[in-house]
Amino acid sequence: MAAWIFLAFAFVPLAKEPAPALTLVWHDSTHQFPPAGLVRLAAEMETLFRENGLSLTFLAAGKHQDLWTIPEPRVNAIVLPGEDRRFGLPPNAMAAAFGERGEKYGIFVFLPSVRRTLGHRESATSPRHLAELSRALARIVAHEVVHVLAPDGGHAESGLMSERLTRGELLAEAIVLDGASRERASAAIRAMKEWAGPTPPTGSSKFPIPAVPLRSIVRPEVRPTCPFAK
Repeated sequence: MAAWIFLAFAFVPLAKEPAPALTLVWHDSTHQFPPAGLVRLAAEMETLFRENGLSLTFLAAGKHQDLWTIPEPRVNAIVLPGEDRRFGLPPNAMAAAFGERGEKYGIFVFLPSVRRTLGHRESATSPRHLAELSRALARIVAHEVVHVLAPDGGHAESGLMSERLTRGELLAEAIVLDGASRERASAAIRAMKEWAGPTPPTGSSKFPIPAVPLRSIVRPEVRPTCPFAK
């Protein structure tokens, strides 16, 4: 009887190590992205990370939410209504990540540029347009998240971490995160609590977004003179 019990335990599979977890905090105070698409956007982002062995939770920040209550590690994505020349970015930049290891990072998303890359007009709000915009944003922000996690990793020759993400890549049925980028991102998430910095006093609602050196730029495949190119 003891032998059978021993054999039974011998074939019990080892518990799988949980995927490294990260929270993506979505800031859209001017409501540039249609609220109706947030569930789709969250699903696109969370699925993309899950398919690559990582765990990401999408959280849309509320107007009066105390953001310090959101657990580390977290990364912030801030939606802006247009390009900001103060960032020193080239025309039609879709997103940029700023930050230094040991400090808070901010990913800035320039929604009008994303729409132009997709060939969408500003007034386009059909279910198809919303689905395309959600998928594209998920991939653009995911690209920047990987840069935030592994700023020295650079770009890949193809896939999610390509230097340029075209309309076709943003809307393809699937997009690949190369193994080297995936490993760097995974290791960085596991180590993030070591450099996340001290937790502020209880009740504090301060949430700094530092303007520090540029880490990456995702550029669309459109020219300034052809804003609605497909």
